[in-house]
Amino acid sequence: HMQKDERMTFEEMEDLKREVDILEKELMKNHRIDPNLYVEYDVKRGLRDSAGKGVLTGLTEVSDVKAYNLIEGRQIPAEGHLFYQGYDVYFANRLGEDLGVDVNFVSTEAANRIEYLQTGKVDVILANFTVTPERAEEVDFALPYMNVALGVVSPDSNVIETLDDWNPDDQMIVISGTTAETYLVENYPDIPLQKYDSYATAKNALENGNGVAWANDNTEVIAFAKQNEGYTVGIPSLGSADTIAPAVTKGNDTLLDWINDEIKTLGEEKFFHADYEATLLDTYGADYEDELVVEGGVTAADAEAESESETAAADETEAESETAAETETESETAA
Repeated sequence: HMQKDERMTFEEMEDLKREVDILEKELMKNHRIDPNLYVEYDVKRGLRDSAGKGVLTGLTEVSDVKAYNLIEGRQIPAEGHLFYQGYDVYFANRLGEDLGVDVNFVSTEAANRIEYLQTGKVDVILANFTVTPERAEEVDFALPYMNVALGVVSPDSNVIETLDDWNPDDQMIVISGTTAETYLVENYPDIPLQKYDSYATAKNALENGNGVAWANDNTEVIAFAKQNEGYTVGIPSLGSADTIAPAVTKGNDTLLDWINDEIKTLGEEKFFHADYEATLLDTYGADYEDELVVEGGVTAADAEAESESETAAADETEAESETAAETETESETAA
């Protein structure tokens, strides 16, 4: 190291220049990737194939990346378009169709859903939005269209099957603003939480080993484990069984009533089963369909409760009828 006010000699400067020149040449020689490697490993450069065309990045047209449109034999560069797909999107498109309007989808993080509704950025929340008493104080929920609970996924090397006796050095990954975060804070305050803003960042955190497990809606963690080898949903159901439903601005009864009527009508044609089969069947399989889908806004628990109520009412009517008959018999006997 040079001391203060110490200057390099001419010879030292020349040596340093030669070393820099050598380093520059090495960088120039090695900073490019061998083009043959792209062919060998079938790597796409910038979502383009070797001819510069777009490539198919998924199994549906939603993931079809097009570099250009062919118009009258001419290649016209294509502008970018963002497409949305999924269970909620399928439902949203049907709402728009039956309302006679075009649906404008707005991307948001989980923590911003209520804010976007209250500030008028959106008219309806259809974003895997779990019904909770706390949220119901800020928005109006329509009838449910999906069942959900919380779940926990973790690496096969250390499958988390219980949250009891948690190691205080281990962290749980959650997404900010979700029911998983709320549930863990209220019921397991000693578990350190590592919070992320989106599904993608939480997924990357789990894959990078930033936390020992990830708590989220069980639909999300089940899908993650099915699509990524080396992970297991050790806790498939955590806390209470909940539902997912549309939400509108507090007091917007006109829109709320219309959506409720729409959900009931769609239930008659088994719309949400068709929705599941079109968007989620490949992810979850047929075994989860009846467990997750809610038709006509009536959950299995609601249907069971209604059936029990009808049975109790029938028993009460029958008991009253028998009592009336006994009274009549006693009257005849007295006569």
